[in-house]
Amino acid sequence: MSESSSGYPPPGAAVTYSTRPTNVVAIVSLVAGICGFNVLPFFGSVIAVVAGHKARAQIARTGEGGGRLATVGLWLGYAGLVLVVAVVVLFIAFITVLRTSSSAPALTPSTAG
Repeated sequence: MSESSSGYPPPGAAVTYSTRPTNVVAIVSLVAGICGFNVLPFFGSVIAVVAGHKARAQIARTGEGGGRLATVGLWLGYAGLVLVVAVVVLFIAFITVLRTSSSAPALTPSTAG
C-alpha cells in the first residue's frame, strides 16, 4: 500500500511535483519589454513584441508555462513603441513650432535722420 487512507503518501516517501517548464522566449519578451522603458527605448520594445508573439506560438504548440510572461512582455513592448512614437511626434511638432515662430519678420528700429 503506497498511500494511507487519508490520501497522503506514507511518511518518508518522496513527493514529486510536476511543473511545466517556463518558455525561455517568454522570459526574453518580459525582460526586453522592461528594458524598452529604461535601457533600450526602441529596440527593447521591438524585441519584446517579436519575442512575445513567438513565445505565445511556442507555448500554444508545446504546452510550456509562461503565457502570462509573454503577454506582459507584449503589452510592455507595444506600450514602449507607442511611447517612442508619441515622443518623436511631439519632438517634430516642437521643432516645427520653433521654426515657424522664428521665421516671422523681425522688427528693426527705424533710423530717424
